Amino acid sequence: LPIARAAAIVLLATGCIMDLAIAPYQGKETGETALLRSMLSSLSRDDIAVMDRYYCSFMLIALLLGQGTHTCARKHHLRHSDFRRGRRLGKYDHLIVWTRPLRPTWMDEETYQKIPETLVLREIRFNIAEPGRRTKSIDVITTLVDANEYTREDISELYGFRWNSELDIRSIKSNLNLGHVRCKSPPMVHSEVWTTVLAYNLI
Repeated sequence: LPIARAAAIVLLATGCIMDLAIAPYQGKETGETALLRSMLSSLSRDDIAVMDRYYCSFMLIALLLGQGTHTCARKHHLRHSDFRRGRRLGKYDHLIVWTRPLRPTWMDEETYQKIPETLVLREIRFNIAEPGRRTKSIDVITTLVDANEYTREDISELYGFRWNSELDIRSIKSNLNLGHVRCKSPPMVHSEVWTTVLAYNLI
C-alpha cells in the first residue's frame, strides 16, 4: 500500500478544510512545510495563518507576508528568546528583528532576492494553566505588531484556538477513517481522500 503525507489548511471559524495537499511520505519536497508552500495561494490578504512551531521560519513568514497574509505561530524551539532585547511593548511582549538566512535549496535565486533582508516581528509569552498539569509557558511569533490594535491577550487567545484544528483533523482521521486509506494507487488515494474531505465539508 502507498503511504501518503497530507497537510491541510483548516478554517478556524467553521472547521472546514480550505485546501489540502497530498504527497508521497518520503522524497524531495514532500515535507509538511513544502506541502504548505504549495497551498499559500489559498490564503488571502489580511488572513491570519495560525501555525505550530514547525512552520515558524523566516522564509515561510516572509512568503506569507509578501502576499499580505499575517502569521501567528509558536516559536521554533531552536530559537532563543530574550525579552530584555528589542522594543518593549509590555510584560513579555516586544518587537524583534529577524535577519534573512542563506537561500534554501528549494527557493530559486529570483524569489530569494524578493525576500526582505529583515523582518520586524512581535514575540509574546503567555502561560497555559490546566488543572492537574504543570503550567506551560509558550512563546508566539506574530506579524500583528500593532499592540494597540492587537493586545497580548488577543494574540494568546487566537493561538489557543489552534488546538481546535488539531481536534478537527483527529476527528477526520478517526471518525472518517482517513488514518488508513484503502486504495492501492496514488491517483485513487487522492480520489479517496478528496471525496471524504468533500463529504466532511458538506456536512
